[in-house]
Amino acid sequence: MTEKKLWKFALIPLIINILAFILLVTLYVHYYDDIFLIITKPLGTLDIANPHNFLLHILDGLLWFLRGIFKVLFFLISFIIIFLVVLFLSSLVNAPFYEAMAEKILILKNKREDRPFKFNIFWGDLLHSLKIELFKIIFFFGVAALLFLLGWIPVVGPFFSFLGILFAAWVFAFGLCTFPMVINRDGFRDILTWAKSEKMTLIGFGLPSLIPFVGLLIIHFQVVGGTLLFIDRKLV
Repeated sequence: MTEKKLWKFALIPLIINILAFILLVTLYVHYYDDIFLIITKPLGTLDIANPHNFLLHILDGLLWFLRGIFKVLFFLISFIIIFLVVLFLSSLVNAPFYEAMAEKILILKNKREDRPFKFNIFWGDLLHSLKIELFKIIFFFGVAALLFLLGWIPVVGPFFSFLGILFAAWVFAFGLCTFPMVINRDGFRDILTWAKSEKMTLIGFGLPSLIPFVGLLIIHFQVVGGTLLFIDRKLV
């Protein structure tokens, strides 16, 4: 990010990401108890009413402990979900800024000629960008939901949970690295095909994106790095 021209494309998305994250977390913390009660209502209170003997008191204490552990885990999982939602919504809202940044890098690296602004071209690029971002979101949440359900299977569940982490890193990474393809108006299938061919590299590149809040702060750096990675892997 030593090129000053790139910072103007990074600051606005960064501010949007931080504000969206703060807003969602604030709303969630404020309504956490209500949300927790709604989600856990089928489980009951996890409590023994009026325990009459020593064993029931012990069991009631264990249930109280389990309820506390479950509440903490529920909060952490919900926090991660909020982060993922913000990350994907920000990618949708901020895609034009990231594409402008990627295009400027391509021009600086002599991989693309600078284009004069034309409203009809801008509108066409914007519609194509939104379509690709929507495909990414649908693809991610479809596969992620399947892996989440498989993660509850006894014995093999942890494997699918681990697979889900790798999948999330891969999806984030190919979103960050393929803005040049979006600018070129390549289809989602072409983008996905390239991402599959570079899956191990992209998983490693995308893992930092999964760190809550940190991922939002470094995403513009990753767009720069992802564009350079794409140039190195695809355009050289």
